[in-house]
Amino acid sequence: MTTESEIARLNKKINKLQQEAKALEKFQKDKKRREWTKRLIDIGAKAQYHFELRENSIEEIDEIFVQFSEYVRFNKQEKHIK
Repeated sequence: MTTESEIARLNKKINKLQQEAKALEKFQKDKKRREWTKRLIDIGAKAQYHFELRENSIEEIDEIFVQFSEYVRFNKQEKHIK
């Protein structure tokens, strides 16, 4: 193999590895985003169920959460404090 063809082969390999790294980073970022979205949906569903909020508007729900947020923050059980 000539030096030029070896350099071209290595450059091609470098480009391929860089593309694979970018694809893996995108996959990991998308996975975290999907997990976060699922968490938000689960929390919302539990809040609607436990606080019977199915018929309330978003603004009303926000008012209810604000009303109880300070209480919840300062009265969590020890095992729930992170």
